[in-house]
Amino acid sequence: EGIPTNILADRLKRLRAKGIVRATRYSERPPRLEYTLTDKGEDLRPMMRAMVEWGVRHAGGRMPPAASSPGSPAPSTPASTQQRAE
Repeated sequence: EGIPTNILADRLKRLRAKGIVRATRYSERPPRLEYTLTDKGEDLRPMMRAMVEWGVRHAGGRMPPAASSPGSPAPSTPASTQQRAE
């Protein structure tokens, strides 16, 4: 399930502005950011998990490849962790 990089970058920028995720630079060349949930974002985890489970049961959805437990980093994918730094 790919997402165009410009759409992903815009969504990550909005989540950062709302204090739901934080970005940490992990590479200078090329500039790369890793996104992790803030405490505010962690508070959303149970609700998001419930929505995924509802989708699996009632809307033909599927579970994400790896479900992480509270307090652990969210599963990362190249698209979500290797955005260019702003």
